[in-house]
Amino acid sequence: MRARAGSSVATVAAVALSGCELVRSLDPLEAHPDVVVVLGMLVGGEREARILASHPHRVEFEPKPRITATLQGPGWTADFTEDLPRGDCEDVGGRWNAPSKCIGAILPEPIAAGVTYELSGTAPLGSFSGQATMPMGPELVHPAFALGIPAQDSTGPVDVPLSYRVEADAGMVLADVRDFVELQPDGTKEERDRNSWPFPEVLASFEADTIAVLQYRRPLRFVVTVVSVGWAYVNFAEFHGADPLPEPWPDFGLTGEGVFGYFAGRTPSRPIEVHVGLFDDPDVIDP
Repeated sequence: MRARAGSSVATVAAVALSGCELVRSLDPLEAHPDVVVVLGMLVGGEREARILASHPHRVEFEPKPRITATLQGPGWTADFTEDLPRGDCEDVGGRWNAPSKCIGAILPEPIAAGVTYELSGTAPLGSFSGQATMPMGPELVHPAFALGIPAQDSTGPVDVPLSYRVEADAGMVLADVRDFVELQPDGTKEERDRNSWPFPEVLASFEADTIAVLQYRRPLRFVVTVVSVGWAYVNFAEFHGADPLPEPWPDFGLTGEGVFGYFAGRTPSRPIEVHVGLFDDPDVIDP
């Protein structure tokens, strides 16, 4: 069954992908201190892959996991050799109150929709491997708001209706909003913190939904994408808090010795730029 807003799957997925705490029971695994959780989410169009690795049975300030990992694409391989700030992996699987590290691999080409990627590596208790086929990106139907949304008279939410088509390889659909810019009274443009509204947001329908963006009585510009998320992640999120996990387990895209987690992908649509009120450069509005 596909994830729907309001379900436990949608709730956990929204929490994890927005970079908040992902709380999940890991007790079904033997409580060995060297067990490693590996979370991998490839992002369509990006040239870097990131993995979050954690020791779920150790306390936060103990040593971080010792793992190696390699991503294989069509005709190439790339090793995860970059040590990244842990915050760079928040959209991979949230924050863990355990020894964790974020590692990255620079890729020879962008992650592409419809392509299958393979992950392999080693952890303290053995090897692991995974496979993920990137979902196709959603197709945005010509939006009614493309020529701009009228400015509001007071501070408050502005509705943005979305209409889109997704393929059956999408287990969940998200809306993401970025690059908030306000036009100030003196004509200058000021970037606004995207955390002023909770995105990404799980969409309730696989065809159309409406999101809301907060406007502070000033002309506002932002970019919207609709994102298809692969089934492996949705299957993983569905078992939030389950103890023990019922068998047979669904496919999380990742298996290994002393390793648990998921390997999945998400692919965004083409971006749509939205204006609320009038900017002084209306020619950049997506027609």
